[in-house]
Amino acid sequence: RSRIRTTGNPDEPFDRLREKYAAQIPVLQGEMTGGWYQHPLSTPDLLARKFAADRLLPTAEKLAVLAALTNPAFAYPKNQFERAWQALLLNDEHSYGTSGYQGRRVYETWMQHRDWIEKAESIARLVSKQALETIAVQVDNPDEAILIFNPTARQRTELVVHGGSACLVDDLPPLGYKAISLTSFTASDTRPQAISEPPIVENQYYRLAFSHGGSLRSIYDKQLGRELVAPSAGFLANEFVYTKDNHKTFHTPTAATFELIDNLYQTRVVVHTCEAVSHAAIRQQITLLHHEKRIDIDNQIMHAADMFNKNRYDRYAYYAFPFQVESGRRFCQLNGCLAEYGRCLTGHGTDVYLPAHEWCCVENDDFGVALCQLDSQLIEFDHIHADKTDYGDPGKGSAIFVYLANDWLQMHVPDGDHLNFQFRYAITSYSGNHETARIASIAERFAQPVLQTSCPAHPGSLRRGEHSF
Repeated sequence: RSRIRTTGNPDEPFDRLREKYAAQIPVLQGEMTGGWYQHPLSTPDLLARKFAADRLLPTAEKLAVLAALTNPAFAYPKNQFERAWQALLLNDEHSYGTSGYQGRRVYETWMQHRDWIEKAESIARLVSKQALETIAVQVDNPDEAILIFNPTARQRTELVVHGGSACLVDDLPPLGYKAISLTSFTASDTRPQAISEPPIVENQYYRLAFSHGGSLRSIYDKQLGRELVAPSAGFLANEFVYTKDNHKTFHTPTAATFELIDNLYQTRVVVHTCEAVSHAAIRQQITLLHHEKRIDIDNQIMHAADMFNKNRYDRYAYYAFPFQVESGRRFCQLNGCLAEYGRCLTGHGTDVYLPAHEWCCVENDDFGVALCQLDSQLIEFDHIHADKTDYGDPGKGSAIFVYLANDWLQMHVPDGDHLNFQFRYAITSYSGNHETARIASIAERFAQPVLQTSCPAHPGSLRRGEHSF
């Protein structure tokens, strides 16, 4: 008899289970894509906050247990956690369908959903802060320091920013902390420098070339010796794509301004642009990390007023990532399971999109490209599918389109055109396949950032320096 215990990402235990017992355990192959997967996309700001609460609550529970073990005066907030999880479970119900998707009833329903999410998120953040501070004052530390806590069950290296300074922290212990003296932090220049032309930036892993519209026209992998952006895809990488006539026409930003921030630890390009049809002001922040083969992307879409209208099924928003991987297989991670796009389906629902919990990838026998995501959910491959109910035409191409939002529910907030969205991604490319490249580990670290707090100079019962619980 086997028993699996995990405090982290369930991908690896499921992989080991699959390797050992796949031939013995009958499995119904297929993902029954539900039509309601599209419904949260009508409120993308709420979906993103729901994801944030989902990720932070387990971290808060870990910290609360450790705080209670190290300081008996810390009371484990059992009732608060129960209320937080109950709020998230209630948020997942489907009552807004009874409202006819319009009028006061749908507005009130979504206000209730928003309240549930905000309560869960607030509890997770408050408990995490209190528990981490409780642990910090127990650390035997001769000098004032910053306590860095790693919530994952694997050792990692992270860039930690404190005020205007930064420090690359190596060998963070799994489910443990490292106290970094303030003297270890060095000033990090974060002053932006305006650039008149679309820049080309690079590090030891990648060379990125920007277009006049602000998207990436080239991602060149120096290790693989490959261009990752398909030259004839019709869209560029990290390009905002908008349609207001149910996919008859598509609109993208055409002009951008650029700022460059370059220091010892990272190179960052800040792009300011707009998309005229949606009326969205867009700020895109693309960061090349110098210590890791990863491109971090933070997209903020502000005042997309045209999304909020009196019609439904007309307006959709996407981000394009037209990767070039010949004869690629396409996968979406489903929190322990892995679904192959266009194949792992039962045939009972559409095959034009799949949910991806934290990452998706396209790969062949030689190399692959993975896209990690924090705030969005649905992935389409090959092309943007106009008919979201279609079945049988998933295409074979390696382009990835993130299905961001639609105009299905307009009245969950008054004056909805003031809503601002944030969509964060990370790109990494690799030789071999996603397992040998440990993409699940990269995605987990991206989705589970380290936490930090000030650690006073104070004698304590916990080991100074670093400690794994």
